Amino acid sequence: MKKIIIVIIFALLFIAAGFSDTVFDEYDESLGGQFSSISGVGLSYQRWFGKIGLQVGAGGFYAVETPGYTDFSSSPDPATLNLLDYNVGIGVQYMLFEDSFSDWFDACLYIVGGLVHFGYVENRYTYSDVANSTNHYDFISKTTRYIPGLGTGFGIGFEFVFIDHISIPIEIALNGAWTTESWVPEDAGIKVHSGFRYRY
Repeated sequence: MKKIIIVIIFALLFIAAGFSDTVFDEYDESLGGQFSSISGVGLSYQRWFGKIGLQVGAGGFYAVETPGYTDFSSSPDPATLNLLDYNVGIGVQYMLFEDSFSDWFDACLYIVGGLVHFGYVENRYTYSDVANSTNHYDFISKTTRYIPGLGTGFGIGFEFVFIDHISIPIEIALNGAWTTESWVPEDAGIKVHSGFRYRY
């Protein structure tokens, strides 16, 4: 409830302030990093084309499979290890209000929608049901599989810019994510997204 009240207060402030010349007109591009389940996690690029904004994000990691790291023999339960995890996404924004509150602080309010593709390669390790003499479980098999997915969502966002260049976007969005494993959402709900970018 507190988050909703804060969003309403900021929205009213932006409505009262109206439009004026801001850093979003002068420095319409930004580069940095973001955490967003609707437009990507990792490196981020954003640009304003007037009131329309476009942001893209991409990231990933690769885990090297080492013998000690993949020793799950202390339990009979199957274990999984993600070897490769990646995502690439795009978000479209529509600026509702913007204002320059002082020489060092500008902000805008916008609505946002996005689409993200993600995927991972995982190894699944299977062990015996009965412990051996060292109280560990014998390794039986390893299977590797690729699991792709898709996420989407929409919401409202704020971008705060300090000293003309330091940009901190904050978005509150309703999102869902699905994989080829099931049509039941793997992840769904209202999420807070953020980032840190340099506006130029």
